[in-house]
Amino acid sequence: MVFIPLMWSLIMKKFILAAVIILGGCSNADYKTGTGVAYDSLADLRAANIAVKVFEEMPANAFEVTTLTADRCHRDWNDPAPTKGTLLTDLKINAFGLGYDGIMLLNIEKNSALMKNCWYMHTATATAFRLPN
Repeated sequence: MVFIPLMWSLIMKKFILAAVIILGGCSNADYKTGTGVAYDSLADLRAANIAVKVFEEMPANAFEVTTLTADRCHRDWNDPAPTKGTLLTDLKINAFGLGYDGIMLLNIEKNSALMKNCWYMHTATATAFRLPN
């Protein structure tokens, strides 16, 4: 008779442990969600939008060229998808934080991201660069 409660207790402990591991993977994401601006400082957001320019073509005098990405999760099916403008702002913030002067948008992709707790992940890729003063 003692065997059944002990077995049930062991099964429940394993179930709870599995649930914690699985649900723990659904949190602590390193990407933004939705279309809203979620930055700590509006002054930094404004400074980034003024300082970092978007170029159609790479300027001839650009140097320290690198590639940046920005991800946005489209989590709720009934919410609007992240816009190109939102993704460009994310890229500008990233470039500004790293000291770049300009970006050239390369592409925006929309991929399924169900394993990241999103319907879709929108990823913008840009070339970032510095310009001489």
